[in-house]
Amino acid sequence: MPPELAEKTTALERVLRDMGPFALALSGGLDSRFLGHFARCLNLDILALHVSGPHVSEAESAAALAWAEKNVIACTVLRLDPLTLPEVRSNSKERCYHCKRALFTALRDAAGARPLADGSNASDSGEYRPGLRALRELEIRSPLAEAGFTKQDIRDAGRALGLDSPHQTARPCLLTRCAYGMDVDAPLLAALGRAERLVEETLLRHGAVQPLARPEDAADPQAADFRLRLLRPGEAALHLCLPELAPELRGDLEAALQATPFADAAIELVKKTSGYFDQTAGTAKS
Repeated sequence: MPPELAEKTTALERVLRDMGPFALALSGGLDSRFLGHFARCLNLDILALHVSGPHVSEAESAAALAWAEKNVIACTVLRLDPLTLPEVRSNSKERCYHCKRALFTALRDAAGARPLADGSNASDSGEYRPGLRALRELEIRSPLAEAGFTKQDIRDAGRALGLDSPHQTARPCLLTRCAYGMDVDAPLLAALGRAERLVEETLLRHGAVQPLARPEDAADPQAADFRLRLLRPGEAALHLCLPELAPELRGDLEAALQATPFADAAIELVKKTSGYFDQTAGTAKS
């Protein structure tokens, strides 16, 4: 492990040991999984808390719970519906703040006397993340950010420490697939989640996986990064982070989408999948 990363790892261990027994908001994404894995490597007392609801696909919730069980981490599931909040249901530009504020208040209550930690890292500070304000207000700990871990640090340290799928792509909540100001409901989000699952299966079947940093990662491939987005009511687009799109793959993706409410989605190649609506709304940070 490079000296700089080793120093950050030591700093992270110090942060976690100082916290004592803690609760972890486990989304099932790379960051929270790494934090849970790291804590288990140190034999720390950790309780995982996972929020399920219409904003999270059923497949992702199932994967998070399976991972916790595999790694012998006690996990409590909270069923919460952020769509009860008007700012979230209308998909306002501040929806992430209101959603995080409500969800993490419930998570903090469930944590009891334990401090509550999340997987935010140092790379998040350079993006438009109104939810971080809610975490600060609620005094949620972000050990990875405190220790200076970037997303790449997490991948590198995870690989060195034996974390499965250290190359996992980000899968933000389903609300991010809809344009700001668009009213959303649970059936729409569920349909988006199912459609993205079909897209993922199609990409993997064609071997369209994200670039892997190490040969050993090939045993656990992740589909090339993508998002199925609603640009406006009735107009969807599938954004794929691929250098090129073979005709056979395009045909199978179109066929997969035919079985969903997004059959007419345009298929577009992009250089970056994250932050699309922030950029088009002019709110992204440089």
